[in-house]
Amino acid sequence: MHLVGTCAALALAALASAQSPLALNFNGATFIGGNTGNTGNAVYFDLTVNTTVTITSLDLNCGQGGTTPPPVGTAGSVDVFLGPTTAVGNQTNSGLWTPVANAPLITGAVNALTNAVFPGGGFGLGPGHYGVCLKANGYQNAYTNPGTGGSSATASTAELTISAGSASNVPFTAPVFSPRLTNIRINYTNGGTPVAVASWQGYGKGCYGRYTSFHEIWGNPLSFDLQNTNIHFAFGGAVYAVSITPASFFTPVSAPLAVVSGSPFPQATPFALVYPSAGGVGVTNSIDIHEDGWIAPVSSTADQTPTEPEFYSGVTRWAPYWKDQTVSLGGTINFDLDPSGTVFYVTWNAVRDSNISGSTSTSTYQVAFFQNGDVEYRYQTMSTNGGGSLPTIVGWTQGNGALDRGPIDITVDLPLVTDASDNAPIVLAMSARPQLGTTPQFQTSGIPAATTIVGLLFSFVQVNPGQDLGFLGAGGCSAYLQLGTLVNGPLAIGPFPSGTTSAPLNIPVLPALNGTLVFAQSASFTPGFNSLGVLTTNGVRMVVGQL
Repeated sequence: MHLVGTCAALALAALASAQSPLALNFNGATFIGGNTGNTGNAVYFDLTVNTTVTITSLDLNCGQGGTTPPPVGTAGSVDVFLGPTTAVGNQTNSGLWTPVANAPLITGAVNALTNAVFPGGGFGLGPGHYGVCLKANGYQNAYTNPGTGGSSATASTAELTISAGSASNVPFTAPVFSPRLTNIRINYTNGGTPVAVASWQGYGKGCYGRYTSFHEIWGNPLSFDLQNTNIHFAFGGAVYAVSITPASFFTPVSAPLAVVSGSPFPQATPFALVYPSAGGVGVTNSIDIHEDGWIAPVSSTADQTPTEPEFYSGVTRWAPYWKDQTVSLGGTINFDLDPSGTVFYVTWNAVRDSNISGSTSTSTYQVAFFQNGDVEYRYQTMSTNGGGSLPTIVGWTQGNGALDRGPIDITVDLPLVTDASDNAPIVLAMSARPQLGTTPQFQTSGIPAATTIVGLLFSFVQVNPGQDLGFLGAGGCSAYLQLGTLVNGPLAIGPFPSGTTSAPLNIPVLPALNGTLVFAQSASFTPGFNSLGVLTTNGVRMVVGQL
């Protein structure tokens, strides 16, 4: 009987860990690999935990990219950061992440297993959803691009599901390369003591956000998806109605422009060109053409390094393919007038990627300007190389401090209509993670000048997506907490000259609060926006924790 009991115990122990490891982009002997970041880079993924587990070690794919990669046998370590419930959209907000574990490693060959064992037996994760970041110290995290043979974005065991992911050359810093598929084996045992990680994240949108501009950004052009596509901008005075239209293209017949690399090429237009502008309609009889895939209706200077802040703070621009490109390495830029005399075309014809990006690929695309003010971006064969610190931006902006709505997915989010003027939505955020023994601030910003009162509301019940409040006279505003379960928080009395107000949350050092989940939202009494006279912010999801 003693032998039978021992065997039964061993069998149960084997079953308890039978699902370990959880492997992603691992083919049974080696990782799939195919791409890598810089030394010290980060990879991000989401992890769903169904039952408490203890992560004991990781098997990683250490890359050999760049000009001076660390050699095989380099001593390094991996930091594990946990963030909010998802890494998606939160990769560049370092304040949402906290380190929970570090494991030393000695780098193995590319695509081989490099084992990193966590001291003290590892760290526990309780049931829930986690954003995870792995930061390389002294080595390079390798990963796989979608479409590489055998690669997958998800993997599961009975206890865990991983969904990957993205990467950045500098942790928590743009550009973020997405999608990128993490190469990893997570070794774990069932049970343990979960770490209590404080986290918060916003969800939903406050009202009323209005935006004159839009953009999509590709951290690496590998995933560029507008080949053989047209994007049409229907001119509506102070706005554009933007949509995907059937592909078309005008074959250039003109002589190439005498483009000087690093300088705009001013070009007189054959008719007055109208476009949405601050205060109504802009008119120009000249445009500046840039070899880096953008056009301005005003005098401008070269800008070969696309960034989102520059896109919105700089000049008004049409950006069909803002990327570091160099005509002197190959290709032409052409300016043609349609035989009808009512359309002119600017064409980048087989223009080479800049050699800074390490690519010899070319792109062919054009912008059609119509006499009625319509504009069309037209794409043919496009480069999917380059990248690194040189992303690609496509979009339209009035510039001069236009508001950034955040990147969209053009093929998914069109059609859209730009707004005649920018208006920032009212926003709720936290100043810090809600750790035991701290006093983070709930910060409401974007408060309009006419606001008299701002109230903070709490609930243990989330509504996501939100419930539109049109039935109360506040259409376009949403409740992200369940009506009827609300707990009133602090009230702030106006005026609010800075457009902001804060309310502290004192969190005592009570271990019993670990893992407490609370939802919050602000509402303001602001006349003039809707018949109810109320604006609502986005929601905030908060988890109290020790770390």
